[in-house]
Amino acid sequence: MRVLFLTSFYPSTDDPAKGVFIRKHAKAAAMNHQVTVINPVGTNTIKGISKAVILGRSPLEEITLYYNTHFINLPVLKNIFAFIGFFWGIIKQIGILEKTSGKFDIIHLHVSLPSGIIALYLHYVKRRNYILTEHGSNLLVNNFNKLSFFNRFLIRLIIRKSSVATAVSQYQAREMVAAKLKDKVYILSNIVEAHEQIRTHLQPHQPIQLIHVSNLAAVKQVDGIMEALKSLNKTSQTAILHIVGGSPEAIAHYQSLAKKIGIAGDVVFHGWKPGSDVLSMMKTMDIFILNSKHETFCVVAAEAISCGIPVVSPDIPALRELVDEHSGLLFKYNSAIADTILETCRRYSHYNPETMKQSMTQRFSEEQLASDIQKLYASPQGLKVITG
Repeated sequence: MRVLFLTSFYPSTDDPAKGVFIRKHAKAAAMNHQVTVINPVGTNTIKGISKAVILGRSPLEEITLYYNTHFINLPVLKNIFAFIGFFWGIIKQIGILEKTSGKFDIIHLHVSLPSGIIALYLHYVKRRNYILTEHGSNLLVNNFNKLSFFNRFLIRLIIRKSSVATAVSQYQAREMVAAKLKDKVYILSNIVEAHEQIRTHLQPHQPIQLIHVSNLAAVKQVDGIMEALKSLNKTSQTAILHIVGGSPEAIAHYQSLAKKIGIAGDVVFHGWKPGSDVLSMMKTMDIFILNSKHETFCVVAAEAISCGIPVVSPDIPALRELVDEHSGLLFKYNSAIADTILETCRRYSHYNPETMKQSMTQRFSEEQLASDIQKLYASPQGLKVITG
């Protein structure tokens, strides 16, 4: 079948880390279908109102749809023309694709806003159904209730008009049902890609090598990890914290914080790295550490486990679906992070790298997701489901 992925965020040459998990869904779908991805990206570097750039072809065709955010540089008109460029550019590109190669059999929306506006247009004007997969944490009940009335209304409409709604974890699905966004939400998990990287050391290093991978957004609470490192390094069991990812601004902020609290020599900032490089680095580490307020899945934690690295994480619902006594420990309070790291080190011989790797690759393989997508497109009844 011909499948159109309408994405609200996706990797591009401008931001290769953005929405990498959605690209993995597209690659899995392309194992059995002809997939075209349209990825809208706002820019002020193009002439005209929009421009399509084709980055890849069969079986996965990736199109970046640039829309001009500064076509008219006046406060009110700028936003109006940016939206016109976004909306008209995507609709025009869909028309070109369908005229050239025929009608899409499946429209698969990933993340409600902003591309759900296109899905609603196709639903109401063209009488086309669409499937939705949500990835973001903005639909967790507490976060959703903080959105503006207009955004809540629009997101609720987009989700309710979808023929099928899916989430990447049972926790996210339960939250969507609890927020009364859909009576029935199916599970379409993320991928841990197959790789050969695995931990070979049987005991933690001295000092302990900790790794954290994220975009360093406020919700990741990296300051709490740094405070734990400060506490830890007052004991006989010292540690080095490796931080991967983050914008230059975020890195500069945490470099300043590390210096302020006296741990600058114990924190190494690596910046953004490709996924394959992160996995190669993971296997040399002792513990993956997380301190997020909330997650909907946390692919990087699953990848750490697949490398045989135990995870130290807050006791939050999405991580309970990944981490058990064989793959790490969960803590309830920031003040317990340092003690949880030490306890993980004491239990280190109980974490079997091969067993950890097998548990992740079996549950979250590309082949498993491709099979689940097949079920979704035919009839979702074979998938796990959360109901109200």
